[in-house]
Amino acid sequence: MASQHYFIKPKTRDISGSTFTTSGPNIDALTNGEYLQYTLDINQALHSLGYARISIYTDASGAIFALDNSGNPISSRLITQTSYTYSYVDASDNVIDGTFTVTFDDGSYYSNTDANNGAYWYSMQENTPTIIYQFT
Repeated sequence: MASQHYFIKPKTRDISGSTFTTSGPNIDALTNGEYLQYTLDINQALHSLGYARISIYTDASGAIFALDNSGNPISSRLITQTSYTYSYVDASDNVIDGTFTVTFDDGSYYSNTDANNGAYWYSMQENTPTIIYQFT
């Protein structure tokens, strides 16, 4: 069975604290089911805190922080935007994986493709004790 691929603009959600409040709207789940737990966690953070902070790791224990595009550890970073570009087939019939991007308040970002998302884990600030989830 062939997989479906879509050529569309990135589905982007602005989740800065200045836009959402604890009574604000939910961020819709992605239609392909990717990053469902992350979407639930973002909504939880926004509704309980009015903002979202994330740590991203390269191991399931949360001992090794992933790095942003500037080479800085992603530890309790304030999220200003998340975006997701659905997978698609380009003009040369190459399948391009979906790409997930988180932008932080200093303008740096973390970006990863669907094919590689299982290599990273995350935790949100509002989870006490810290709960680490794998990106899926």
